[in-house]
Amino acid sequence: MHKLTRFLWLAAVFCSLASDVRVAAAADIAIFPAEAPSLLPSDAIAVGELLAQAYAATSRSAVLAPSRTAQTLASSQTYQQAATTLGVAEFVRSSALAVGRRIVVSATRHRADGQLVYQESLIADSSEDLVPVCERIAKALHFQQPDEVARTYRNVTLSESRPQNRLWHEKLFGVKAAVHVPFARNARLSPTVGVAFDMRLELASWFVEFGAGIMIPSPAEDLDGEYEADGSEKINNRGSTGGLFAEVGANRFLTQGDIGLYAGGGVMPKILFSDDGAGMALFGQLGLTMPRESSTRFSTDLRFAQSVLPQHLNNGRAVFPSEASLHAGIGW
Repeated sequence: MHKLTRFLWLAAVFCSLASDVRVAAAADIAIFPAEAPSLLPSDAIAVGELLAQAYAATSRSAVLAPSRTAQTLASSQTYQQAATTLGVAEFVRSSALAVGRRIVVSATRHRADGQLVYQESLIADSSEDLVPVCERIAKALHFQQPDEVARTYRNVTLSESRPQNRLWHEKLFGVKAAVHVPFARNARLSPTVGVAFDMRLELASWFVEFGAGIMIPSPAEDLDGEYEADGSEKINNRGSTGGLFAEVGANRFLTQGDIGLYAGGGVMPKILFSDDGAGMALFGQLGLTMPRESSTRFSTDLRFAQSVLPQHLNNGRAVFPSEASLHAGIGW
């Protein structure tokens, strides 16, 4: 019985060691403990662990956190030797220096032989900023891009997110196309196809939008000799909402994620191709944009608009057209 117990204990120890070896061998990169002599031990540990978590989430690769690499580093003479022992292809060194309430976090990415791959440094206004700062440093190291590219609406620091600083917003320029279906009582209005330039100023929870373009009416159907139920000629009830237009609107994000659902509204002045000359509509919309963390984004809107200025049909009758439209666009 004692022999069996001893065998099981040895087998458990062997399996544990073998598991550790497999994890280390399967890992792609090692994150070593941060060098932070001026920080509290808990904050120093947090820097390394947060950096490891962020790097794993960004790279989607196997990462050895400082809690797994500290012992190997302590028994090695150099970082390169520790990386070789762990069997990783790359490693990250980091440091944190407290300057008053601020913390300067620096990190360097190296190949296993010590060759520098990329480096980045950021300032956290306090320990509360360590999460977004470590996320941005991890993205910068992995993609080998400056912090300006790694920064998104979700990882701004506390000082950057304060409205009075106005430090962070994105400008997106793009184009969009749309199909418009106007309708009014006892009126035959031609559908239009729209093409527009679009610009957005986007913040974390809302954005404003500016646009300008053209709405081209579809070919009119032949209604000669056809009559309505009331006996009037159908051709006299024909009209068009085509023309040049501009639009200004504001939208609020209903979801906070890489796929952003939003709702909003705005105003759309027009220069009509018809004799009316000017038009004006108010609109509300529900839309979707994705991916919000990418520099290239796609969007689609379902919009309902209501004219507030009259438009006249062929028979001179004034109507206030409503309009349903579907928009699709791309922005950079």
